Amino acid sequence: MNYFFVAGFDFGTSYSKVVIQEQLTKIQKVVIFDQEHGALFPSYVKVSKGRISGPDAAAKGTIVSYPKLLAADAVVKSPVFQSVASLDATELMSLVAAKDKRQFAELVLIRYFLSVIQGIHSFIQGSRDWSNFDTSTDPLVIQIAVPTGLMDKADRKVESLMRNCLCAATNYHDLHPGGGSSSTVKQLNEALDLWNGMNKEEQSPLLDRCVTYPEVAAGVQPILQSRNVKEGKYITLDVGAGTIDLNVFHKWTRFDNARPLDYWACEVKPLGFSRLEKTSTHAKTQVHEISVNTIPETMLKKQLETAIRSVIRQAFEFEPSLSAWDRETFAYMWGGGSEHPAYGECFLEVMQKFNIGIHMINRLPVPNNDLTLPKGLNFGRIAIAYGLSYYHVNLRSIRLPSSIEKFSKRYGHKNSHQSTTVASPPNYSYKDCSCRGNPSCFKCGGAGHIKIEI
Repeated sequence: MNYFFVAGFDFGTSYSKVVIQEQLTKIQKVVIFDQEHGALFPSYVKVSKGRISGPDAAAKGTIVSYPKLLAADAVVKSPVFQSVASLDATELMSLVAAKDKRQFAELVLIRYFLSVIQGIHSFIQGSRDWSNFDTSTDPLVIQIAVPTGLMDKADRKVESLMRNCLCAATNYHDLHPGGGSSSTVKQLNEALDLWNGMNKEEQSPLLDRCVTYPEVAAGVQPILQSRNVKEGKYITLDVGAGTIDLNVFHKWTRFDNARPLDYWACEVKPLGFSRLEKTSTHAKTQVHEISVNTIPETMLKKQLETAIRSVIRQAFEFEPSLSAWDRETFAYMWGGGSEHPAYGECFLEVMQKFNIGIHMINRLPVPNNDLTLPKGLNFGRIAIAYGLSYYHVNLRSIRLPSSIEKFSKRYGHKNSHQSTTVASPPNYSYKDCSCRGNPSCFKCGGAGHIKIEI
């Protein structure tokens, strides 16, 4: 074995990004797919009679945009993302003889994943640093962010669909490494049948090479892996084309390294940049990024404000002291749509309404290593892919909300918040009591905190 590669695959609503890390030398590189697309690989396929093609300009067919959202909606009873991309798939399904939306989503995903895998292999083989790459002996692990929350029961179907399709595409590429940018429906069904026909022992090596990771949790990785961020409380906003991902967590550095992060709250909402009604001041939207149900900026900001309030409300369940939020609290925002001022303005306004000690929204610092960014591409666009390029990205050392005692349980305070589902902000918080937690204190009852109005 000459190399051991991990590809962090940020499966974007509109564009996908990949960062490769060679684990033996720790060399990291942003994947350049080709001269046409660069580091931003458009997320769409083209469907024609009996054939599905990747995002190749020369290919013919009807463009199917937002395959990630299509797949997420295909396996749930109540579609979440239809407000972003409403596709009348009946005619397209008949072109590829798909019996239902799930099968259609499987065919679309496998074809798109094949395009990404081919691009990764071509990039590695064309790199002077990795000229001895041997596909038969040098493992390539792909770690992909999937559009789920924290992989609870409702999210398992989405995660399973994504991983099965990635495994099917990886296995098919192993068998047919010279495949082109277009596949017949017969070939794609063959790829899926080969994967489904394997027993657990045969599937195990592929599962080790195809790792899925919840998208919102992937958003904490750039913070965890960067040497340029401090210990403290973090509120992050990742603005994509179709969705926004919100996270609130506490990063630890001074204490137990086995617990680098306490994960307090997350939200995924279909409020990405493509939802905005386009005006002359907006950047020109590519043909595959068009949303069918745009909303005015004022309405988007209102819904965004509700989402931000919700995650902060949830985070208050774990740290209700207002004085604690007035220090060592940081806000970061990144993603392709983050340049639009509406997101940053709303983000800051909501936190200031909560009296959180944040006076500016930060951009992610470039990690302190030799990672070279393609010209014109800021680190925020590839931040998720960068975080996923670290081997065996997992949540084992990260304490999730379900494993952290809430303030009310820890201290038995009768005035603690009782619900994490209310979207509007609370009109109260807590301040530190001067008794420092004296059990006999008549003001706080020994909790160490006193309820106050915001």
